[in-house]
Amino acid sequence: MYRLICILIFCLNAPAFADKFDSKTTNTILQFLSLHVGPSTDFGLPHANIDTKTGINVGASIGINYLLYLEDPPSCVDFDARLRYLYSHTFADTHSIGAAIYIHPFQNYEMPFILGNREDYEQQPYFSLIFGGGALFSKIDNHRFNGGYIEAGIGLLKLYPLVNIDILYRASFYGERWAERVQMAGADSTMHGIHVVFNISPAVFMLWH
Repeated sequence: MYRLICILIFCLNAPAFADKFDSKTTNTILQFLSLHVGPSTDFGLPHANIDTKTGINVGASIGINYLLYLEDPPSCVDFDARLRYLYSHTFADTHSIGAAIYIHPFQNYEMPFILGNREDYEQQPYFSLIFGGGALFSKIDNHRFNGGYIEAGIGLLKLYPLVNIDILYRASFYGERWAERVQMAGADSTMHGIHVVFNISPAVFMLWH
């Protein structure tokens, strides 16, 4: 029974089987809750003898992927608002809690989907713009609030609700205790990094039951 439900969900998510309205509705439902995993890289500080470090990020978010999906005729721009928790295992082993806004441009331009037939089109591009920010809580400071972050990037294949990708540049601004705790006197309290985040719908895990 579960496998039949999974097959149905997969078909609804395949662009070749759904029109624009159905695709956006299905996406909004299945990615209301998203799980996150991916690699993170914090760039080093040469003047402080700190090398670049790559680790993993995990987390989750809730939100609505297409706020204007019921609009008729469709708007040329749509939006996504999400609340996101992300843990990054790099320099500071940092927990972040914040919000992100996705801008889906060119909604009224027809573009073919990769998995669809040549005759199948959706009014949705392959990328979205992302802007966000929030608070930082680092292990090195006993998980107390010790800074904030801003981020910007692009989202790829956002209309695919089972799995899609965010590529984010993040600037993290830590307080004075950051330098003191890790004995980096004179080091910058701002860290720059790249996060690649795979957004996974919980529906994916039904395939294994």
